[in-house]
Amino acid sequence: MGSAALIIGASVLLSRFLGLLREVLLASMFGVSTEGDLYRHAFLIPDFLNYLVAGAYLTITLVPLLSRRLEEGGPQAASHAFTAVFRFVAVAIVSLTALMWLFAGPLVGLVFPEVEEQAWLVTLTRLVLPAQVFLVLAALPVAVPETPPRVLSPARGPPAPTPRLPLRRLPRHP
Repeated sequence: MGSAALIIGASVLLSRFLGLLREVLLASMFGVSTEGDLYRHAFLIPDFLNYLVAGAYLTITLVPLLSRRLEEGGPQAASHAFTAVFRFVAVAIVSLTALMWLFAGPLVGLVFPEVEEQAWLVTLTRLVLPAQVFLVLAALPVAVPETPPRVLSPARGPPAPTPRLPLRRLPRHP
């Protein structure tokens, strides 16, 4: 378990470094501008959803649960536990994403009351929200601790498209 924690910790550190690199690239592309601020703000609410469901749930609950099931009942028991958890998380993340999409206006107004471009920020936030469903569901299989190579999965690539995001064009504001 110690080497698995080290590998996962190192991959999280690498992910944070890539996030910092993303911020540097965004700053060089947008500088201090309304579009740059809106772009960064649009990710905060969806990222909170991701951290809440994937970050907290996976690290605190899923990995120890699957490890225990694997030790006590073997791969079949771990597979059944994973399926049950996956179904629950899928329903939860789709439901939470849909609720946040519906209430994006009030949420954006609550979190960013000082932003003048509220309508544009709501639109950008709604564009980013659905990605959280796929990011969370893609993170679940990575947490399955069946064999040591499976533990290496998070370190093989970023769980989110962090390095590519600044390279995509931000839709121009009307």
